[in-house]
Amino acid sequence: MKATEIAERLGRAWNGFLFAPFDLRIAAWLRIGFAVLTLVNLGVLGLDLEFWFGPDGPMPIDASRAIIDPDSHTIFEILPQTSLTLWICYGLALTHTVGLLVGFFPRVQAFGVFFWLLSFHNRHVMIFDGEDQLFRLFALFLVFLPTHRFHSVHSWLRGRRQQPEPARFATAWAFRLFQIQTTFVYVGAAWSKWSGSEWRSGIAMWYVTRLDDAWGKYPVPDFLFDSLPMIYLLTWTTLVLEALLPIGLWVPRTRWFTLIVAVFFHLSLEYTMNLFLFHWLMLVGLLPFVATDGRHRARVLAAETAPT
Repeated sequence: MKATEIAERLGRAWNGFLFAPFDLRIAAWLRIGFAVLTLVNLGVLGLDLEFWFGPDGPMPIDASRAIIDPDSHTIFEILPQTSLTLWICYGLALTHTVGLLVGFFPRVQAFGVFFWLLSFHNRHVMIFDGEDQLFRLFALFLVFLPTHRFHSVHSWLRGRRQQPEPARFATAWAFRLFQIQTTFVYVGAAWSKWSGSEWRSGIAMWYVTRLDDAWGKYPVPDFLFDSLPMIYLLTWTTLVLEALLPIGLWVPRTRWFTLIVAVFFHLSLEYTMNLFLFHWLMLVGLLPFVATDGRHRARVLAAETAPT
């Protein structure tokens, strides 16, 4: 095969990867699911807002700037350090999130959510973790998605004006951002676990199930975690799943089976562990794999073109 033919095939594959059609209805559900989780996140944060971010809290702005990367900035650096300012900013964050939920100029609202999450996270970096980074990234990715066409204020107004329904599909490149990031989460988790001797030896789940602050959200049978063979099985099963999920999600023939396994995996961990919204956020991150699935698109197109 000549070099030009290889280049042409690679070009077609790259264009197909970035510009394949995806279902905008699922994009709307992605927007709604993310907005609901963000509202829950902000609601919990608001319970102790002044303690964590107020001028009289344990982390004043000067101390916060001393422990964070100097290139990481927050709007609170230049605003008055008062409770009123704090609550106004918090109210704006909630307003943007509600606007994103209902689909009122959702790209603008998504950027607003990203801006305020970044500002609050950089204001007190000590109380946030990887889950919060994922929230910020998803908010930024939503800026590039046309999520207003369905299940939104815009679609409701279009219906009232009796305007024609918009195109059902759009190019997939923005959805690829979600897919790649979700894949990186699995790859990073598998790599970090494999780097630990306890995971490779098969006993890591014994330690996990003894973490009083993270384990035991709801009751589970004792025999699962008091038996050494079961500990080995659960530890290695976790390793294998996190290593294979990012592969299965990208293979069309295994995508739906992998999605079912991933949903069961995340719901199982949500049932047993106190990790707040991480697993629900990962389930939202799996939606783009449905939207860009070739068989899903074929079914939708066949339904739309079928005679009535």
